[in-house]
Amino acid sequence: MRFITLTFTLVATLSLHPAEAQSLYTCGDGTVRNVQTVVEMVSGPPVVSMPDPWGEPVQHVELMPAVPREAYVVTVQLFNVKYTAESFTNVPENFNPTKLTENEPISICVNRDRMILDRRDGTDFRANLIRTERVRQVNGTSR
Repeated sequence: MRFITLTFTLVATLSLHPAEAQSLYTCGDGTVRNVQTVVEMVSGPPVVSMPDPWGEPVQHVELMPAVPREAYVVTVQLFNVKYTAESFTNVPENFNPTKLTENEPISICVNRDRMILDRRDGTDFRANLIRTERVRQVNGTSR
């Protein structure tokens, strides 16, 4: 009986899935360093068709033409790290970051791949991180 109980306990323990890890955000008051509007050429996924009129597999791949799309690129410094993120301009939930000025304080939360800027009026800007850069702190003792 003890063997059955031990086996059941072992199977039940190993079959449980661990809880999904939540992505942790680092938040604080950051400083806007740069805001740009860029135009990127974005193409859609390729169209693959497989006509098979005589029983032989034939594959045809057609690439979609690139289309220009505007995107915002925003750089904000939080503590000793500069975060640069990008979001397309056609996202209606985001505020227009070109209204931000350099050295303006703003609330920021970042995780491994996302940046969220919050304004005091309740609007926010969400974007994908494209670069993270450490900023060297200058101390008063170096010559």
